[in-house]
Amino acid sequence: MSSCLTAIAADVGVRYWFYQVTSTNHLVCLIGAGPNLLYQHFDWTLRNCDQRYPSHPEFGYDSETGKVGTYKSDIVMPYLNFSTIIQVKRISGRLEIGSGPVFIQDEDDHLLRQKSMQGDLTGAGVKGEAEIRYDLTKHLFALARITALSIQATGVQTQKGYGDDIAEWHAKIDEKFSLTSINSSMAVGYAF
Repeated sequence: MSSCLTAIAADVGVRYWFYQVTSTNHLVCLIGAGPNLLYQHFDWTLRNCDQRYPSHPEFGYDSETGKVGTYKSDIVMPYLNFSTIIQVKRISGRLEIGSGPVFIQDEDDHLLRQKSMQGDLTGAGVKGEAEIRYDLTKHLFALARITALSIQATGVQTQKGYGDDIAEWHAKIDEKFSLTSINSSMAVGYAF
């Protein structure tokens, strides 16, 4: 089986720094908060399916070429983000945490079964990020970052048949959605 994924992700927000301390030994501490909006769109296409039935060998082996299924989801999470930055001379650290409601719409199309499913879900999400930065020179710096996102949502999925044998078939079921992602990055940058 092969697949193709198109993904779009955006996380935008504003921050109000309501606490700031600066000392003579180059210690800086900032604490702030603000609203953010996370948006993620995923669009998968599955192709070339090979299917076996280990518990029922009498069913044999199926092979389908071409597109066999699609899955799309849109995730919207408005959240309140809390941030703190501490800098001591050339080293700084940043820690952020935020949470808020999540709204998800997903669509799953099983082309081989000729069955389409659409879900509307709501839930909650939590996002956290930690970063450490070292200023190599006045303009050049290196940093390491880790970001984690956890989303849990429930809702109702509407299923409909569109093939000859199941064209009139439809159902509604409870749906659960769970997403956990953790990513890390390292970078060297130049500040103007």
